Amino acid sequence: MKKTLLIISCLISITILAQDVIIVGFNSNPNDGYTLLALKDIPSSQNIFITDVDYLPNSNSFSGTSGTIQVTWTGVWNKGTIIEVEETSASILTTSTSTNGPSNSSASIVYAGDGFSLSNEALYVFNSDSITDPNNNVVEIYSSIDDDSSVGTDTNPNDDSDCPCSSDFIYIDFGDFTIDFFEFQPSLRNGIITVSDLVNTANWNTADFNTNLSLVEFSNLTLGIENIESDIEISLFPN
Repeated sequence: MKKTLLIISCLISITILAQDVIIVGFNSNPNDGYTLLALKDIPSSQNIFITDVDYLPNSNSFSGTSGTIQVTWTGVWNKGTIIEVEETSASILTTSTSTNGPSNSSASIVYAGDGFSLSNEALYVFNSDSITDPNNNVVEIYSSIDDDSSVGTDTNPNDDSDCPCSSDFIYIDFGDFTIDFFEFQPSLRNGIITVSDLVNTANWNTADFNTNLSLVEFSNLTLGIENIESDIEISLFPN
């Protein structure tokens, strides 16, 4: 009996992204503001927070005198869309969304401290199972962005061996200098974006004066999708 071996090549896409949200822009002069990007479709039941409070590796918590903000929305926050939060005056927050962003977005201060500030700060985006005390009930830290790595007790939580960080935690470091405005370039947002693209500060616009943040969406966001070509062998036996 003659055996025939058939080899079929196929392309399989495997989602390997664990985190949900990253910061793609912030402005600290004169109004504090930032833009958040959804890396996947996120339900409104998920608790998303952003803080400039220091991360404490010994307790896997955030503690300090700065502030923590919760971002909420209705329905689904679609992948590739943006929510912008701006502090228009002291402790007064307003939100805007990109064209296909979620409806009824809002932001509220859940931990006031001495006020939320983006100047010379590290910012963290994280998830908590507590909306009343999120800083001490951290479930997962998605990302961090730092415009002055000399400030704070531990600006990169991923250096902590037991940090509750996403498996693909993204840390963007602008070094030991202070600039008022950082933003991932809007002109690049319609291309394929990788983690390497995001952490490369050459892909970010910077300025030392007030600049409006962009709401241009990421139209071809394939971050976290890995295409693997695999050969499948099938042995055929004639009757």
